[in-house]
Amino acid sequence: MKRTDSMRGYQGGYLIGFIMIVVVAIRDLISFQEEPTLGILMLLIALYAAHYALEPWLSNRFRTYNAFYFPFQTIVVIALTNLRPFTDISCILYVPLSIQVLRAFSRRATLAWIMIYIVLLTLTLLFGLG
Repeated sequence: MKRTDSMRGYQGGYLIGFIMIVVVAIRDLISFQEEPTLGILMLLIALYAAHYALEPWLSNRFRTYNAFYFPFQTIVVIALTNLRPFTDISCILYVPLSIQVLRAFSRRATLAWIMIYIVLLTLTLLFGLG
């Protein structure tokens, strides 16, 4: 089955991901008002959203794009969640990545990525919330 055929079922999860990105952006915009890191925060969210939007097209065009995409997006989420003051809402961005991992990789690789995301999410919340 080609990836374009499997995209029909993927569109619902993809839309949920965009809704989560907008929610994170709005909540962080409210939480980071008058903070010096607001510009960096918005830049990181825009970068995440742009790569998220382009992922289906770039994955179809370049076979090895996923090897770059998932580590890059993971680094962006880690950077977002480490900005101060800590807002736990940014951790939600691991969910769209997990949905994409399910579509992009085999079961073994998917399990590895989701376990990495669980560990990163746990560490982020432990250090962020104290």
